[in-house]
Amino acid sequence: PMHDTNNPCFLGVVVGRVANRIANASFNLNDTTYELEANNGNHHLHGGLHGFGTRVWNACIVKDDNECPAVRFDLVSSDGDQGYPASVNVSATYSLTPSSSGGVALKLELHASLVDGETLSTPINLANHSYFNLASHASSCGVLDHVLYMPSEYFTPTDEESIPTREVLATNGGVMDFQKGRIMSEAIAAFGMSQAGLTKEDVTRDVTERTRWKTDVAVSQSKQPYGFDHNYVMKQNPDPTKLNVAGRIDHPASKRRMTVYTNAPG
Repeated sequence: PMHDTNNPCFLGVVVGRVANRIANASFNLNDTTYELEANNGNHHLHGGLHGFGTRVWNACIVKDDNECPAVRFDLVSSDGDQGYPASVNVSATYSLTPSSSGGVALKLELHASLVDGETLSTPINLANHSYFNLASHASSCGVLDHVLYMPSEYFTPTDEESIPTREVLATNGGVMDFQKGRIMSEAIAAFGMSQAGLTKEDVTRDVTERTRWKTDVAVSQSKQPYGFDHNYVMKQNPDPTKLNVAGRIDHPASKRRMTVYTNAPG
C-alpha cells in the first residue's frame, strides 16, 4: 500500500538526494541554478515525489566491519534525477550486532559518491526516515507517553513553511530543550501554550486528538510549525572515535528503551 500511494509520510525509507526542504524548489551551485520538483507547497521535500524512498534498490548480502552478516542496498542516481546534477552511487547497509547494553543494535551506514568520471558536483543529505513506537502500533496513546531525551544544546528554527531560517538557537531550558528528558504529551502541550498561543483547554484537546494520525494541526502565532519537526545540532562526543548520542526514547510502561547514535552533525 505504501508503494501504491507513494508513501506520503516517507515511512521507513532512506530519503534523498536531500532530506528536509529546499526552499522554492531550487538551489544555486557553482554559479548554476537547478530547478527541482515542488512536492511540498512551493518547496522540494526529501528528494521529491520520486526520490530515493520510492525506488527499487539492488540488494546483496555482505559482512559489516565486525564480520557480522549484513544487507547492502545500492542505487545509482543519474545526472538530472529529480533535477539534481551529477551521477551518484548510493548505498545503505543494515546490520544487527550485539549491543554493549545486552540488547541488539541495528546499524545503518549510508554512503554516497560521485560515479567514476563524473565532473559535476551535487548536494547530498541522506537520512533514514523510520518511525518508532515502543508501546506497539495498537497503543491508544501513540507515543505521547514516551519520554524523550536529547543532549543537544542548540537547534535550527524554521519559518511558517518549515524552511530553516539559517539561525542556530540555544535550547536554553525552554520548550525546545530535551536535555533532562520530557514526556511527549507534556512537551507538545508546552509548545502549544508557549509557541502557538493556545489555552490550556485547547492544548489538552489538541494533544488528545494527536494520539492517532492527526495532520491538520495548528500553526503557531510565532509562525513556527506546531510541534517538533526541527533539526537539532548534535552534541559532539569528546572522543572523536565514538558516535554522538542523538537521543534516547523510553516507554516506562513496557520498560522498552531505544538509543540513537550518529556521526551526522544534526
